[in-house]
Amino acid sequence: MQAVRLYVERGGSLIAFGATTSVRQQRSARSNLEDMVKNMGVHEDHSLHFVDEASGTCIDLKFGVRSDDSAQPMEIKMPDGTRVDGVLSSGKSGPSDIAGGVDMEVLAEYADGASRNGAAGISCRISNGRAAFWDLYVEYPLTAEPACSILMVSTPTISAAQVGAAERQRQTLVHFTLERLGLQLPARSSTSRAVPLPQILTAHPSRPEIVAEILTALSIPDVSASSHILRDSNDTFYFHDSLKGREILDEARTLADTNHDPSNWQPKHVIAFLDGKLPSHHETPLFDMKQYYDALYATHSEADLKYTAGEWGMGEALLYGEVVTSTQTLLDKNHTLLSSFPTPLLSLATHQLAGRGRGSNVWISPPGCLLFSLLLRVSLSALPAVRLVFVQYLFGLAVVEACRYSDILGAHGESVRLKWPNDIYAGIGEEKKKIGGILVHTSFSEGKVDIVIGCGLNVLNSPPITSLAQLVPEGSDIQLSAERTVAVIMAQFEKMWGTFLADHGSFDAFMDLYLDRWLHSDQLVTLTTVNPPMKVRVVGITSDHGMLRTIPERNVWSGESGPRVMDSAVLARYFTQNPR
Repeated sequence: MQAVRLYVERGGSLIAFGATTSVRQQRSARSNLEDMVKNMGVHEDHSLHFVDEASGTCIDLKFGVRSDDSAQPMEIKMPDGTRVDGVLSSGKSGPSDIAGGVDMEVLAEYADGASRNGAAGISCRISNGRAAFWDLYVEYPLTAEPACSILMVSTPTISAAQVGAAERQRQTLVHFTLERLGLQLPARSSTSRAVPLPQILTAHPSRPEIVAEILTALSIPDVSASSHILRDSNDTFYFHDSLKGREILDEARTLADTNHDPSNWQPKHVIAFLDGKLPSHHETPLFDMKQYYDALYATHSEADLKYTAGEWGMGEALLYGEVVTSTQTLLDKNHTLLSSFPTPLLSLATHQLAGRGRGSNVWISPPGCLLFSLLLRVSLSALPAVRLVFVQYLFGLAVVEACRYSDILGAHGESVRLKWPNDIYAGIGEEKKKIGGILVHTSFSEGKVDIVIGCGLNVLNSPPITSLAQLVPEGSDIQLSAERTVAVIMAQFEKMWGTFLADHGSFDAFMDLYLDRWLHSDQLVTLTTVNPPMKVRVVGITSDHGMLRTIPERNVWSGESGPRVMDSAVLARYFTQNPR
């Protein structure tokens, strides 16, 4: 709690939901001392205490424990008179007491002033920071649980149409609150949905046999006769023929507009386009399949990629979803799909609901992100397990090189760099900001390894999110697209992958280029895994295990030797907290 207080008072922003707030003025020297004592610890009543030094305003914040049994929908009124109905109240907390303070703004009041004497939400300055406090649980979507069940039994009853309208108003309320905290928000999208939509299984039109081969490998009979159900370890999939595609998509979109409950995320639907057919713009309005496959064909031809009978190139087999849970989870958490899919197979999405990052991190995917996972399968005799660590480095390098491709950013892509071990950064002026990340999952079976390479890359995001689009200068004729970007990445990586496998996983052929493209050359870091800690300079990575190499004073040493083991997880956290 003390860390939260210091964060806000030193310039951070805080938003709190379901909190009872009281605002008062400091009364005396004794009161000042009491406030200072309060601020020094964590309180058993789950409270926070702030003091705005400039005005002497004290803010006491107390959190209750939410209970679905006592929660009740409330109607509130925004400053412009707009009424928002159905937002959940704890039913236990008392009214917020805002006796006054400098730079204080009421975000909303209870519409029934007779039943509650106070504000439903306020925004205020706290020293160098800002905070917004809500007595209500404004963060809960009204079209998902627990709000759905509570609204169904509320009095007076609220119709489904009213719930949908109220949910849009709630989103406006959250948007309004974040703006009052001084946050710059991207443009709101009218196309994003909060439930998964059916996925489209396609192949390059010149390779019509690929989709049929995938269905055969999954033991799925002729889907033109009837739909087929595949129950996997994490998800259940319904496979359909493309003739039913428009009907299935329309039904799913209608449901997505009215019900956001995660319990309705099963089953997943897959629409298979056989015989070289591609979906129409109506079926994939946010991803142009023809543009993608045309770009893929051009980049494959330019890279002079060739295949033997029965093989196909990276990206030629595509599983696309407008909205999915996670392209990575769909592959690495479903054992049947993971082990049975012919490879290579690209899983791509426009939006993710539960994207994953490194460790326990999540990957948020606002509009403009390129989100995909690539499934590969290779013999351990061709790629020894000890060399798998280099896959993430190789793919990161392929992404960075693709950004320099003439059809993507050309020379403007030179500011796109690698941050060890698996992040993509872009330099805008003197600042370097993360625009992408890579996640690799491996699974071993019968002398082979299944590799799922997940990647998220900000391509078309608008500010404040940094993306490739912001590297394009005004007046440039560069036309970025997700379709061309992923096509170039596939071709770039496939060419590198061939060399990588030919060298049995050696990274030597790419080492010089990797070090030329990363952020860390000569970077000074503090190594805390030795006693006493020492400052070292990063000079590269080891060619055997991919660990960082550093120079302490005049002696070069590698992280795997002796007691001075360089923990890659520790260093990854360091680089996350201290991007160069």
